[in-house]
Amino acid sequence: MEAVILNEWLYDRGRGVELRSCRLTVNELYPQLTTWPTTDDELLALYPITPAELDAVKRYIADNAEALAVKNAEIDARIERRIAEQDTPAFRAQMAAGQERVRLMKVWMGEWKQDPSLFPNIEGEPPRERHARLFRAFEAWRMRRHSPAIAEVG
Repeated sequence: MEAVILNEWLYDRGRGVELRSCRLTVNELYPQLTTWPTTDDELLALYPITPAELDAVKRYIADNAEALAVKNAEIDARIERRIAEQDTPAFRAQMAAGQERVRLMKVWMGEWKQDPSLFPNIEGEPPRERHARLFRAFEAWRMRRHSPAIAEVG
């Protein structure tokens, strides 16, 4: 699709009306401008846009309020459908396991602060290697502390 230029700030390249400067769509800003208590200053701090661009988006929303409300309702319905499709027992179990891992990592880091000698020295290592060593140390601690039967077999 060839871009349809609406004005000096907005155009449509096929994924909805967007700002020409940063590809931020009007539909992405619509909830913040119509239903959320967001000030212009907050939006300008959040997004790489100018006051003139924000005014152009507001004018577009005012001129096309009904069509944008319908489109936004479609987007919300699609999001809700996808959330419902993912809400399965397996997904909930996976989320619970992740939350438990985060809880254990907090315990592990608390122990690390109490006695740093128990954990690997990672100073001076490149970030990727540092993260890998920390993760391996955490997993070894977790297996020893919270899965003794697995640790003995491995």
